[in-house]
Amino acid sequence: MKPKHFLVIAAIFISFISKAQEKTEYAIIEFNQSLKKEFQISINGKEYLEELADYSPRDKELHNANPFLNKINEYELKGWELISFHAVPIGNYTMPAYIAYLKKKKTEGK
Repeated sequence: MKPKHFLVIAAIFISFISKAQEKTEYAIIEFNQSLKKEFQISINGKEYLEELADYSPRDKELHNANPFLNKINEYELKGWELISFHAVPIGNYTMPAYIAYLKKKKTEGK
């Protein structure tokens, strides 16, 4: 085998091994203003967090999604990528629950 061919095959093999070791983590962030005024965060089916929402004075108004959007931005700065988000009507349909789905690539050994 020629040295050039060997190097090309080795590079492809190393690339394949690197891709095979990548895993994806998933997270769900839920924010329901009508209940506890906090975020419920589930990460990769293993971790569950509850965090109080950080409100500025105007954010306490009904239907204000700014705390939710700020939390998504916080997670994006940590390397998470937003897949999608939506609002779901709760109870008598006066207050929505906001839900975001995120993902992040994780490499084995890190």
